[in-house]
Amino acid sequence: MFMFIGLFSLIVFHLPPSASAEVLSQGVANYLPITSKASVKNGDIVSSTKSGYTLSKIPYDALMVGVVAIDPAVAIDLLLEKKGFPVVATGNTYVNVNTSNGEIKIGDTITSSATPGTGMKATDPGYII
Repeated sequence: MFMFIGLFSLIVFHLPPSASAEVLSQGVANYLPITSKASVKNGDIVSSTKSGYTLSKIPYDALMVGVVAIDPAVAIDLLLEKKGFPVVATGNTYVNVNTSNGEIKIGDTITSSATPGTGMKATDPGYII
């Protein structure tokens, strides 16, 4: 764990035990409290709502904030509680997808789908991850 003490805040960086060659995500994650009726899994797409963070369930959701990465390269826990899930907003990580919008090939863009937390191939203009 690394700590940075700023003028007005304390930021703790949690480095997972497997922070060697086994890290599956190459991004920086923030812990977010996700409320969802479905279980939250590694690779789920997360959106922001008026009532908090939840699994994305609207195709091309403009309020997508990132992807759950259970084992991120670096995680920032601003609340120092670790009660939420690590969500990567930039970087590379695995994403759960389905083929509801066609077969996905390397280089295709991904967006949210109607299936909670799951992405699909983006075939129309709109928000992508």
